[in-house]
Amino acid sequence: MGAPKIPLRRHFFSGGRVPATAAEKNKSPARIRRRRARLVRNPVGSPRSGAVFSPKDPFPQQRRTKSFLRRHSAPEDPFRYSRRIRNPCCSNLSANLSCDADIAHPFHNPRAALHSQATRKTERLTIDIHGHILTKGYLDLLEAHGATREDGFPLPVWNEESALSFLDETGIRYQVLSLSSPHPYFGDAAESADFCRAFNDETARVVARHPTRFGFCAVVPLPNVVAAVGEATRTIGDLNALGVKLASNSRGLYLGDERLDPLFQRLESIAEGRDRDVVCLIHPSRPEPIAEGVFSAGPVPLYEFLTDSTRAVLNMIAHDVPRRFPRVQVVVPHCGSFLPNVARRIEGAQPILEKVHMMGHVDVPANLARLWFDTAGDSVPDLLPLLLTITGPDHVLFGSDYPFTPRSQTLANIRRLQEFLASDRRLAKHADDILDNNARKLLTAAGALR
Repeated sequence: MGAPKIPLRRHFFSGGRVPATAAEKNKSPARIRRRRARLVRNPVGSPRSGAVFSPKDPFPQQRRTKSFLRRHSAPEDPFRYSRRIRNPCCSNLSANLSCDADIAHPFHNPRAALHSQATRKTERLTIDIHGHILTKGYLDLLEAHGATREDGFPLPVWNEESALSFLDETGIRYQVLSLSSPHPYFGDAAESADFCRAFNDETARVVARHPTRFGFCAVVPLPNVVAAVGEATRTIGDLNALGVKLASNSRGLYLGDERLDPLFQRLESIAEGRDRDVVCLIHPSRPEPIAEGVFSAGPVPLYEFLTDSTRAVLNMIAHDVPRRFPRVQVVVPHCGSFLPNVARRIEGAQPILEKVHMMGHVDVPANLARLWFDTAGDSVPDLLPLLLTITGPDHVLFGSDYPFTPRSQTLANIRRLQEFLASDRRLAKHADDILDNNARKLLTAAGALR
């Protein structure tokens, strides 16, 4: 087809022939060339484009070629190539791009599109397995023992209103609360037992006010095992706690130690009696002793927390704890800490250790398969793929670590995790499981979500 015939008239100032009307001006070849050049410099939808995309554009194919998308998409945007764009030469854009597409319109401002998509996908984050609560009584206890900086890290502020605001902002509809560290034991068993009781009662009142937003795992007064058994029984039975939060070590008493078997036996008995699983959240604690002057002795969460969580879980595996107590669902924090680095080592060293009676015969893979892992911290791009070398996507749970991880950083972590999952072809189909379904399955078995 030739160029359209446009009725022309002589322009007084130019002396040449130009389109006769304003409508016809827009169809002139010169105007089309200028408009196309402007669109290349400022893609449609960007603040300076001054243009709105129309399916009647005479050159739609120029905007939908891969070279155009490559030039005008953010480099970090994993959604710059839309699978809905099938035929780049098709002039019917609406047939290829639906208005409710799961990915951003490729011709909008790339940054705005990426932000819009991240905001939309935040809505499907519904369960946070790793949240913390700090009460006034807890801060007073730490102040009384000079332990507010025991971990070499400042304690954040927590209150009910800000926590709810955080959940609303991130799209998290349900968060499991627990006590972080320092562990509330300072040599006085009675003081620790009284504090744990008061803390659990106060946390239960928060949950009772917002039962659809919060659940909690109780703190128990270890290393006093007898008192811990009593408090676990009371909180799960009377306060509807989902389970317990256990420190990786309670002033030197590590998880996996045979002295803790009565506590795990009681948790297993409670689970069988109620026909509901019991959740056991592990949280790292400062190991003792740490040589002073070493950098990690200051900001303990940077390194010592990871090593202590790993030490505790290895001790549990070596004593067959996850397999012996199948109704106690153990959640390991921070993408398994260093466990992905050493899990194969303990499996390889097991035959040697068995011969010298340093380790009993345990099924290491079976114990690993019983564990759950949360994503608290900077889980992508490195830690999550490493974690998936020892577990499957069906045992990974979302965790925010709020408020110890500030709100702005938590939001950045959430969006980074969402983008990573969506951009990885192997993990994209498991994104909903990691962000929601796995935790829903775990908590439903514990009686929280019916």
